[in-house]
Amino acid sequence: MIEVNPKNFLVFLGVLLLDVVILFLFIHFFVTATSIQENNIIPKNCQENITETIERIALNLSNNNEFIFLKYDCTQFSKALVDGLNKSNISAYCVSGLYDKISGHTWVEVLVDNQTYPVEATEGWIISGEDYKKHYTILKKGFCF
Repeated sequence: MIEVNPKNFLVFLGVLLLDVVILFLFIHFFVTATSIQENNIIPKNCQENITETIERIALNLSNNNEFIFLKYDCTQFSKALVDGLNKSNISAYCVSGLYDKISGHTWVEVLVDNQTYPVEATEGWIISGEDYKKHYTILKKGFCF
């Protein structure tokens, strides 16, 4: 049986708690916010073309940038896609969460006439409703981690 020194265990718990607090403060103060806006200037009769427009902008961004882990990854792709869509008068914001309940991930949600389109910015495609429910867990809307 392994004996645990109560003093060492308390030090371990203190360090663990400190790490959690530091992570929370980092996320709270240094995570880049993107505004959630509803300024679409897309006529209702053009609604059927909105998914093509979203995917065209997303795919163009994805094809013109290289994924480099921790330098230009899902966060930077998502920020750039939000900027590109907003410049086209399409309301969009970052969503931070988990992919397959394991890995941290950032993607984009687009709002058009009270309809939400989740977009995988890194790959440049709209996420199907089934895949969105199965693979994506939202932690925070309006932030790019």
